[in-house]
Amino acid sequence: SEPEEQQEERRKARQAGEHREAEAAQEAEQEQEQEEAEARAEEAEGEEASRRRRRRRKLKAQDSVLATLDEF
Repeated sequence: SEPEEQQEERRKARQAGEHREAEAAQEAEQEQEQEEAEARAEEAEGEEASRRRRRRRKLKAQDSVLATLDEF
């Protein structure tokens, strides 16, 4: 009968809409996770660069001390 067919069409449309919503939510979650991973990577790179700068300053200071000692 016609009403049953209409009900079936509405049910299918609702399921399709729910499926699209679920996919969109999953994509948004994946994008969020990707952004967080990129932010962590950038932060780690920044920390690594900071460690390298501190190490270079420390080595320059040691070289300066050694050069001073060599003068004596």
